[in-house]
Amino acid sequence: EHESVFGVSVVSEDITEQHRAIEEHLAYRSILGLIVSDTPLVVLLNALAQSIEKIFPSAFCYIVHDHEKGNAVTVVPRDSSPIIDLLFPSPSLSQVGDIFTRVIKERAEILIPDISRYPSTPFLARLTRSGIRSCWIRPIILSTGLVWGACAIHHKTIALSPTQTDREHLDVLLRLAATVIERKKFLEQL
Repeated sequence: EHESVFGVSVVSEDITEQHRAIEEHLAYRSILGLIVSDTPLVVLLNALAQSIEKIFPSAFCYIVHDHEKGNAVTVVPRDSSPIIDLLFPSPSLSQVGDIFTRVIKERAEILIPDISRYPSTPFLARLTRSGIRSCWIRPIILSTGLVWGACAIHHKTIALSPTQTDREHLDVLLRLAATVIERKKFLEQL
């Protein structure tokens, strides 16, 4: 009649991917709701950047649009962060530098896990001054093959290379962004 504990069992489960899946689902629902309500493109792109930040919690995200004429860019979100003002002192592609030029003109992904180990450019120097330590920049490609702009995800820490799951999450969101952009362009032409 001796009752004693002779063992303990602990069960745990990593719910990171479940949390990401929920955030991604909520992002899609939110963005689709904005599309249906005919929200302005800048608001939709801001919502997309915020959704990416929720899926990649330690990230700072923004979207750069390359205007085909005049070498000008639009950055979303423009007024919600002092980092944006530091990174983009003027709205020209030359101010963004060779990193975005390469992404936009060559349809190339740029992944810099540790900026301090990468050859310095004026843009990367501004990133470093703002406390950014790593960056991942992907083109936003429309169904026509045209590169509309780029999505930048920055971290204040040295980052590991994105996993296949990270890439899949961002692929889906960037395809959604391209769809939103194309829909807005189509409606403007009507």
